[in-house]
Amino acid sequence: MPPTWTDLTHFFLEPVRYFTDPNHRVFIGFLISSLLIALLVLRVQTQRPWREIFKIIFTTKIWRNKSTAVDAGLLCLNAFLKVLVFIPLLFSSFTVGFYTVKTLAFFFGDLRYIAWSQTTILMLYTVCLLLFTDFCRYLLHRLLHEVPILWKLHKVHHTATVMTPLTLHRVHPLEAFLQQLRDVVSVGMVTGVFFYLFGQSIDVLTVLGVNAGRFVFNLLGANLRHSHIWLSFGPVLEKILISPAQHQIHHSADPNHHNKNYGSQFALWDYFFNTLYLTGKREKISFGQE
Repeated sequence: MPPTWTDLTHFFLEPVRYFTDPNHRVFIGFLISSLLIALLVLRVQTQRPWREIFKIIFTTKIWRNKSTAVDAGLLCLNAFLKVLVFIPLLFSSFTVGFYTVKTLAFFFGDLRYIAWSQTTILMLYTVCLLLFTDFCRYLLHRLLHEVPILWKLHKVHHTATVMTPLTLHRVHPLEAFLQQLRDVVSVGMVTGVFFYLFGQSIDVLTVLGVNAGRFVFNLLGANLRHSHIWLSFGPVLEKILISPAQHQIHHSADPNHHNKNYGSQFALWDYFFNTLYLTGKREKISFGQE
């Protein structure tokens, strides 16, 4: 059956949805909140007039750079491939959840559902989903760096010589597929375990349809991770949460910074597996790993 106008419209507007859908980090609301945080951070750090601060943020050296154009191009390419290839090829989180329940039932038998309150289950599911999906992001990210054949894919992301929020989507199409697969599997596994334990009494605490924890993380400046705005959380908090400065260290061309701070939201995994790098005063960093 040939595609309808609705199908074609959905296909061509998919890149735009990255900026209008809160499930994406570059959602316009998150970009605005990151801009406000950047303004305040630079005001405190530099004590310069607001006009000069705006020039620092929107410098043409970054926003009109060829590297930024590549970021935008790959965002569009991977958005189109997501609709055209990735979604049709991938199974759903529901399928993963279904077989997770089947596997647990095979090994442990049918379980009488645990009679906890809806509120308790809601909070526990939200937290477990947030932690497990983030751990899976850490694991895949580390494999992309440490397995040579996967690094050939991931180094596309690290060739960015300047960083903007669009750099998040500067990924090889095969890596984009792996990321999509990671999310489907991790969400499905957690959902399956909770369905096995609690039956149909599961839901997630959301804000605008996004896991509440991830929504707060994105709202509080997650887009500054791919930027030239240095924001450190300090040595205590950076053992728990990944700061923008820590992720900039991860992108540094300096070999002393390589293979550090793989975490997405939580620094706990880097702390436990000895890949953590703490920041403080601003370090001189150049981007663009080979």
